[in-house]
Amino acid sequence: QYSPKLLLISYWCSPLVIYILYWHGQLDILPVCLLVWGLVTLQRKLTISAAVILAFAISAKFSMFTALPFISVYLYRNRRLRPELIPLVCVTMLTLGVTYLPFILSSSFQTMVLRTPEAARIFDVFLSYGSELKLFLLPIVYTLALYLTWRLERITLDLFIITIGLGFFALLLFLPPAPGWLLWLMPFIVYYQLRSRGDYLLTIVPYLALFIAYNLLYSSGADLPWLGLSASQPLFRSLGLVSPKFQSLVFTVMQAAGLLVCVRMYIYGIARNSYYLKGRRPLMVGIAGDSGSGKDTLFSSLSHLLGPETVSHISGDDYHKWERHHRMWSAKTHLNPRSNNLSRLTHDVFTLAEGKPIWQRHYDHRIGKFTSPNKITGADLVVVTGLHSLYIKRLRQRLDLKIYLDCDDDLRLFWKRQRDFQDRGHDPVHTSQQLEQRRSDSELFIHRQARYADLIFKLSPVNPDSLLAGHTVTFTPRLKLLVTMVSGFFHEELVRNLIALCGMHIDVEQSSNLDFVDMCIEGDINGEDTAQVASLLVPNLEDLVLDSSGWQSGITGVIQLITLAHISDLLRREVTPNYA
Repeated sequence: QYSPKLLLISYWCSPLVIYILYWHGQLDILPVCLLVWGLVTLQRKLTISAAVILAFAISAKFSMFTALPFISVYLYRNRRLRPELIPLVCVTMLTLGVTYLPFILSSSFQTMVLRTPEAARIFDVFLSYGSELKLFLLPIVYTLALYLTWRLERITLDLFIITIGLGFFALLLFLPPAPGWLLWLMPFIVYYQLRSRGDYLLTIVPYLALFIAYNLLYSSGADLPWLGLSASQPLFRSLGLVSPKFQSLVFTVMQAAGLLVCVRMYIYGIARNSYYLKGRRPLMVGIAGDSGSGKDTLFSSLSHLLGPETVSHISGDDYHKWERHHRMWSAKTHLNPRSNNLSRLTHDVFTLAEGKPIWQRHYDHRIGKFTSPNKITGADLVVVTGLHSLYIKRLRQRLDLKIYLDCDDDLRLFWKRQRDFQDRGHDPVHTSQQLEQRRSDSELFIHRQARYADLIFKLSPVNPDSLLAGHTVTFTPRLKLLVTMVSGFFHEELVRNLIALCGMHIDVEQSSNLDFVDMCIEGDINGEDTAQVASLLVPNLEDLVLDSSGWQSGITGVIQLITLAHISDLLRREVTPNYA
């Protein structure tokens, strides 16, 4: 997805890469290749294979171990990837044991791998504390880089790759120069070049030029006997540049340029990455709607897509004041706010928003009773679903994204009959009577919440006559989706991609509120097409979606797509936009 020309120039035809490999004669390309292969395999969620490949990279060059702590931090700091941490570390260590143990007692192995001059360089840069004590700088700088990564609450793929590059940079900047070592850093510099779109020109290019100039002068090179050229000795003597002060000056300028590259990578990858502007505060999403409008279905689809470890759920049904057979239900319906403990709901939402856990009982619809309290912990995304999720003003103000689900009356009756019969064992006739009794409360307390929503989804059957009795269990009606969303956000791109890639039929109208636009969406779409459209509309999609198989087909997939686009937009903004 990036410029092949830039990739060709910055890596494959890079003068620095050619110099290190062919002139200075280093073979570090092999461990670096294995390391990058392992990172790509890890991104594709093939954890065991990635662990084996990373172990091979470390076996080929022990310095590749530098990346393993950053990989561990990345997995641990992403709740959806955290279960992969222990398998990756264990398999990596086991594979290292298999590759190292047969040779560990060999004196030649110890000399060539563990006691090399390069390994001793770790202790060459230090500050003297008196006549005996030394403060070694490299461990301190590397630990600091690792700590700065650990402090990040959310780590995107961009930040992950750039922080590994910063870890290698710590070795390069605080160790005596070794030309081959810069090759460890090259994939990460190239990645930064591709992502920063020109930000590198005034930083990376001067550093690489200084690096080549310094090493051409003060490092050995190749012999070219067919040209009668030998660079086995550094060039500085033949050029008369034997002054140690001049060498130190060139080295200082080169290291200063490298430090500038570090700062720019840090600024781009961390400080300027908008995904982190919301800090540690979780994103709060409220989903309101009448009974049977699909609130739990939307939450389940988002949880499957984003990963259950990253989503916390508060269900409004858990805040009913009474169990099913309580006599108060004969006087009030579930839709009446007084039948629900909305003060407790608001308090719990604020508690989770602060990152603190709550204890809440669960209302079991099968038996109509409350369970023992369960612990609900905070997550990156907190979803509040219920009849009254947008009813309380204080609660609405705490939500970052407010969604209202509406549904055609006949379709809601059809779905509620299916759900109550299949999942809750209710008589369909009882369901119809119950909805009729609740109609006045629905108009009074539920429908009015739509005015506060940032997103309104309304489902209607394409053919209302299909919702006839007799299709209540197995029949799935064809649907159309009516969407009300903020105008000028991304609806034009959405319409263009859904029509061009999926062949859907879409009508767009300006809402009576000029800040919003109404769309009517019809047609079939499968999960693969939904994922493809999402990749075009949602930046950094791989940092949000855990399981791409979680994309749904049909109208549910379109709702997922629109909702996730809004969530991504909120995560990328410093101030939560007030769509309403």
